[in-house]
Amino acid sequence: MQTKRGRSPLHHASANGHAAVVELLIAAKANLDCIEFCNRGVALHDAAAKGHMTIVSMLVEANARVDVCNEAGVTPLAAASAAGHVHVAAFLRKHVLLQQPGRALDPVDLAGAQASA
Repeated sequence: MQTKRGRSPLHHASANGHAAVVELLIAAKANLDCIEFCNRGVALHDAAAKGHMTIVSMLVEANARVDVCNEAGVTPLAAASAAGHVHVAAFLRKHVLLQQPGRALDPVDLAGAQASA
């Protein structure tokens, strides 16, 4: 189920910090990588940009993709970094490298990695 803009209940819950709702949606097998039509972002972008560490952790532990880019080419790591959420950026940086060993961070992610170091 999505709105006309493609926002799912998981997008809304993640953006607004509703961890209990996110937990229920994950348990109900919600699509963690559902792409919003408007900016092509996923729920992890929303949680990371708002600094919702608990939700970011829940989504990543449930195997949400950490390397997905939105329409502007921004990853959740870059979104967290740009918003000044250093703790979220550090967590995502670790998981980007764990999910893709040997992957070089792109310039936008590298800025996030440097901010979180």
